[in-house]
Amino acid sequence: MLLLSACSGDDARRAGEPAPTTEPAAGGACETQLPRGLTEQVVTVGGEIRSFVLMVPESVEPGRQVPVVHLLHGRGSDPIVTLDYTGFVDAAERHGFIVVAPTGQGRPTGWDIETPVTTPGSDAEFLSAVVDTAVTQFCGDPARQFMTGLSNGSAMSMALACSGQLPIRAYAGVGALVYTSTCSSAPPTSIVYFHGTEDQVVPFEGGETPIGPLPAVEPTLRQWAAHDRCRSRPAETSFADGITLLSWTACADARLEAYVIEGGGHTWPGGTPVPALGSTSTDVDATEVMVEFFGLG
Repeated sequence: MLLLSACSGDDARRAGEPAPTTEPAAGGACETQLPRGLTEQVVTVGGEIRSFVLMVPESVEPGRQVPVVHLLHGRGSDPIVTLDYTGFVDAAERHGFIVVAPTGQGRPTGWDIETPVTTPGSDAEFLSAVVDTAVTQFCGDPARQFMTGLSNGSAMSMALACSGQLPIRAYAGVGALVYTSTCSSAPPTSIVYFHGTEDQVVPFEGGETPIGPLPAVEPTLRQWAAHDRCRSRPAETSFADGITLLSWTACADARLEAYVIEGGGHTWPGGTPVPALGSTSTDVDATEVMVEFFGLG
């Protein structure tokens, strides 16, 4: 399985305490009877049937719209493996949100990060349809939808942030960060990102990757900071031993944070160790940080 990952805030915020995204009011009423647990669902896009895994925890309150986290797997992986590896099933149960985990296509399975949502049958169109379906069929709160991913899934998440065409409130990713000229027309975008400095699959300093060449992480973060009209230099704090938290301030209707994992590999911080892909940090739980960043904790 291929896994990819991207404040000091006010004086009252302690190191290791991510500041939550401001949470809107709870969603409205919803009469749909949600299927509990893990189920496979389908949508038709471009004349093809494509699938996603829906995870509805017992903790979700019936009768109301609920937040949705869209989780994109890495190249060569799948939704079930990714749900287990990241711990999002347990997080959803603890915090009362649903998770939607779509399935990529091709061999190995993956995501086309270049073809836009306006192209019929594209991965972007599929994910847009999944986002709509989460609201129209599964009580998703349209004001509280979020997206994250691993590896190729992280790159896809960022590509969708660049499009500015999906009703996603904030994005997150581990192990692959992109910013292209198409991003300039998108609105300010809140992002929290994780990357290990010893990632051998998607190098922190940039280079060739299984999904093509990607630039270095730090200049790409600066591009997102400029896009979000943040102050030019981030505040740097020590989140934990070997983990630097970068936080940009005074952004335009957005938040931008990045966790740099010294010595970290191409792995999900806080996830199950995958020695073949390098070191896995146990000093930060990327899933819990994302949940707090999304305002769901």
